[in-house]
Amino acid sequence: MNNIEDLIRDALNHQATQAPPASSVHTRQATRQRRWLVPTAIAATMAAAAVVLYSVNHAPAGGVTVGTSEAPVDWSPTWMLPGFTEHNRSTAVDGSYAFTSWFAGPVDARDSQWVRLNTYPRTKEPCDDSMDGAERVTVAGNPGVWFASSPSLSLCWSTPTGQFSLSSYNVLAGRSEFIRIAESLRSAPRNPLHVPLTATFPVSDHPGVPLLAGIKGDTPDAPTMYLTSTDTPDGIYSVGICTTKPADPLGTPVPTRNTTGWWTRDEHNFEKLTVPVDTRWLVVTYLPTGGHRDPHTEALAQLANTVVAGPTPATPWIGGRP
Repeated sequence: MNNIEDLIRDALNHQATQAPPASSVHTRQATRQRRWLVPTAIAATMAAAAVVLYSVNHAPAGGVTVGTSEAPVDWSPTWMLPGFTEHNRSTAVDGSYAFTSWFAGPVDARDSQWVRLNTYPRTKEPCDDSMDGAERVTVAGNPGVWFASSPSLSLCWSTPTGQFSLSSYNVLAGRSEFIRIAESLRSAPRNPLHVPLTATFPVSDHPGVPLLAGIKGDTPDAPTMYLTSTDTPDGIYSVGICTTKPADPLGTPVPTRNTTGWWTRDEHNFEKLTVPVDTRWLVVTYLPTGGHRDPHTEALAQLANTVVAGPTPATPWIGGRP
């Protein structure tokens, strides 16, 4: 799963509809230099709030259609590192985890500094402390594990009902600051995150890796709703609805949705199809996994045709601090 994790991060850093990463990585996998997520779950003391999740149904054409439902995953820190503001809220479609991301700088910059607060309500086992360099710590009386391997830091701690974790990239902080964030977590107001977006993805090839759904952005007036399919047979697909036009070259014209979209592919074979949708922009992306290098222009156009988007919700939390 580590390779998929890294590919997802690369993909989402290349696209205008970048979603924070992707599927979970258990703490025992933290020996990799580039750790994008660490497993977590919500604590017993936190009252959960509803965030709109996604249920997966097999479509007649052999794809997977994503639609909405609700699950209790919301929570909030009351302290965060100076200069970091919230820019992403996302959840796995199966309800297995959720996360919120805090950035110091632009969300889509490849070298961004970020801190991710992860919750895993279904994870019951203790945090893994078997990796070289792991340190046992205590978080609000609960056992935890701290791990530092530049440029990544992670803190995982267990409660009687699950786990939390904090993960980061390129952040100048230490164990005491991470524990302070962890011990500041409190139950959040009941404020559902609605993502009125559906799409039909290719059939899953790795059913253990969930799809993702969420909203992110640099400013409250320019959010992007997105879905990311991390487990399709030949690569990683994402769809996003942007409220501002992506600053990309036009590329090759591709007919889709009764209009013309514009297809590009970079040196990493990362493909993007940008399509005007009323006053917004649909961005559909593909990153190959394994040896796939053929253009996926037709697949992207077909995926674009399946997207149904409601109004983009208000996101006053983007750019906010505790």
